[in-house]
Amino acid sequence: MRIAIVTLPRTGGTVFTRWLGKELDFKTIYEPHWSVYHREAKYTEYEIWKQPNTITKWILDEFQYFNVDVTECLSSYDFVIIHTRDNLYEECRSFVYAAKNLIGSSWHMKYNLPSDWETLNKDKIDEFVNKFSIDKSNLLSLNGDINTTYEGVYYGNDSEKLSDLLKFTPKYLNMLDSKHKYLTNGKTHKTLV
Repeated sequence: MRIAIVTLPRTGGTVFTRWLGKELDFKTIYEPHWSVYHREAKYTEYEIWKQPNTITKWILDEFQYFNVDVTECLSSYDFVIIHTRDNLYEECRSFVYAAKNLIGSSWHMKYNLPSDWETLNKDKIDEFVNKFSIDKSNLLSLNGDINTTYEGVYYGNDSEKLSDLLKFTPKYLNMLDSKHKYLTNGKTHKTLV
């Protein structure tokens, strides 16, 4: 079986893909042609399009960048998951912070926002809310076998719906625990008086 997860950045898609790959014991492929700084293939054509027992996480604009028909590409998969995030503002806040401050694999590390960072970057966040709302609408117009959300995976029952559809008994739900979120609350220091 070949599974595609199509999403946008900062939707929890990487951990979601890792979890599902572990549950099914499938090879995971992450964003085969997506990078903030450059586009380069990270996997072979066979791995991306033909290898059995794989889960490929796609960022929607990978298809747009290569000017290929997304529906045709997704037809090479047996099961397609359309994955979004309900809270677009939080998604864009995370994206703007990551784009400005995190490099490479650091995009998938824990971080906290400095106290004034959000206020200083409000215009940029709002700019991406406008862009991502269009991207999210395009994403939701695609046909998939199931639509999942960040909120449904990490706080709801989307994992249960998936396990029912794909017929597996989850063993690694701890990977989806919200304590693993990248954004952490900064520690406050109390001073003794």
